[in-house]
Amino acid sequence: MAPRKELAEPKLNSFKSRSLDAYTIPKKTSSTTDPPEDKLDAPDTIIMGSESNIATPVSSQPLKRKRANNDVSIPKSLPRGSTSGRKRSKGYAPPDTYSHLPPLPDTLSPNLLCVFVGLNPGIQTATKGHPYAHPSNHYWYLLHTSGLTPDRRLAPSEYVTLPEKYSLGNTNIVSRATRDGSELSKDEMVAGAGVLDEKMRKWKPEVMCLVGKSIFEAVWKWKHGRGIRKEEF
Repeated sequence: MAPRKELAEPKLNSFKSRSLDAYTIPKKTSSTTDPPEDKLDAPDTIIMGSESNIATPVSSQPLKRKRANNDVSIPKSLPRGSTSGRKRSKGYAPPDTYSHLPPLPDTLSPNLLCVFVGLNPGIQTATKGHPYAHPSNHYWYLLHTSGLTPDRRLAPSEYVTLPEKYSLGNTNIVSRATRDGSELSKDEMVAGAGVLDEKMRKWKPEVMCLVGKSIFEAVWKWKHGRGIRKEEF
């Protein structure tokens, strides 16, 4: 697998040769010299169009702008993150609400480059037994486009190949499944931070990536015994 620095180099080089002037200073679209101000009202002061023989007064010539062409576009196959049509939870759900769903196993091993820490499994993730299995989740797409799985975009069912092939792992701060994060209590998230700490001390990955602000807040509260202040975030 090519070093991540080399994978990112072509994208970075395309910007190094350009200055901010290229984006902030408009370019002149014509080399034609504007007529003196004292002759603008004269009926014989005209500009001849390059594609037409009809004389057009300067003041009536509209300015046309070209639409920017984005170099990077999201493929049509990328599922939308819309929540329309989904059922929204009404708040905390006790553990027995989804006790029929199996726990999601961690994907951890020694010598990992990075471990991604999610909040907890969703209904579809727990049902299928694959991390980030819901069609609206962009995790596997972003994992590929960022260069972490450079050869191709993996399917959720291929999560077991992450440690051996890419030195990546997955776990969650709370193990039980819910419809969404609002059905978890703050206390169980803080308690889960202690369990997460034990896992990281055991497997010792180089980097731990917290996939969400609420996970960071739970880890902070577990470590410091209080919530995080606004200026500390």
